[in-house]
Amino acid sequence: MIHPIADYVFVKHDKKASEKEGVIFSDVTKNKSDQGIVDSAGAESELKKGMRVLFNPFQARQVHLGGEDFYILRENQIYCVIK
Repeated sequence: MIHPIADYVFVKHDKKASEKEGVIFSDVTKNKSDQGIVDSAGAESELKKGMRVLFNPFQARQVHLGGEDFYILRENQIYCVIK
């Protein structure tokens, strides 16, 4: 189990939400921002597990832990929560 410190957040990439059926995006636009699901968040973070968020994957560090891929971000690197 992962327990981030401070305001760090572990996010799993949400591939289903990133694929837009019937809409064609240029490679530049497609890669500028992405959606993910919060897997765990530090004690200082307002984000909770299961929240869908919009973030820039190029600002995040990508890691492979326990057979899964995660993005590690600070809370201020996440643009918004998608409800």
